[in-house]
Amino acid sequence: MLSNIGIPGLMLILFILAVIAGGISLFFYLLFKIAKKENCEKAHLN
Repeated sequence: MLSNIGIPGLMLILFILAVIAGGISLFFYLLFKIAKKENCEKAHLN
């Protein structure tokens, strides 16, 4: 299956996977940052 795609197709698949992985990690990073910010604000109120 992979032999008839060739190198360009393989590169494209790897690029798409990298973009998806980057998007997921960025999403979790932002989620963690927001959660951390909320926890800090709660700590200041107490």
